This record gives sequence, structure tokens and C-alpha cells, in this order.
Amino acid sequence: MFYHHVSQMDYETLEMPSVLDMQNRAQDTMRSSLAIVDQIFNLCSAIISIVLMGTIISTLHPVIIFVVAVVVFVNSRATKWLNGKQFEINKELSFFARFMLTVTTMISGFYFVKENRLFGMFPLLIEKYKKKAVKNSRFRRNCRLH
Repeated sequence: MFYHHVSQMDYETLEMPSVLDMQNRAQDTMRSSLAIVDQIFNLCSAIISIVLMGTIISTLHPVIIFVVAVVVFVNSRATKWLNGKQFEINKELSFFARFMLTVTTMISGFYFVKENRLFGMFPLLIEKYKKKAVKNSRFRRNCRLH
């Protein structure tokens, strides 16, 4: 219904910033409402899984329950530590990725050709790209989790 209405609007109206804002809000609302349904089903599935696991665990010996609890605790701590390390690594890699994207866009982008030729920036950009690529590969080699 929404896309049908948008497809029948004239181009002048579609290009107005207020109409674009409303269109973006409507699309976000539709995506969010679909995501809510998925999240509700995931929540119900998780609740059913917990209940079923609880019934299985309650029939086991108390020592086995204790061992399972210790394993879950150690696993959660290890996962938390790994997620923290991965976050730091991804933060650094995203810096490299932003820089590389910017430089490659300036080198290969059609819009920057005139300025690059006029000011002779190709050698400078290529040199910066090479230096940053070497740093990026060194960082990736050093941050592998062993």
C-alpha cells in the first residue's frame, strides 16, 4: 500500500525534504514492526527452550547440575573477554577501513579525477594507501587470537 502510494506521487513532491523524511520514517516503522514480530517469536522460542532444559536438568544428579553451572559460568566469562577483545580489534580495523575507503574513493572516483590531476595528488594518495595497507596488515597479523 505504501509503495503503491509512493509510486503514484509526482517527482517534484518526492524530492521535497519533508516528504523524504516522512518516507524514511514510514519505511523505518514498517521494518521495525516486522522486527518486533521476529523478536517475539525468538523470545517465545527461548522461553520454551529454557523450560525444556530445566526439566531435563532437574532430573539429573546434583553434581552434574553443578558441573554444568560451572561450565556455563566459565563459558560466559570467556565469551565476555573475547567479545571485549573483538570489540577493540574491530574498532581499530574500522578506522583502517574508513581511511582505505576514503583514499580508494578519491583515487578511483569519477568526481575527484579533475582535482587529482590538477593538483597532482595521485602519487600522494597511492603512497598513503600503501603505508596504511602495510599498517593494516601488520595489525591484523598481530591481533590474531591464538
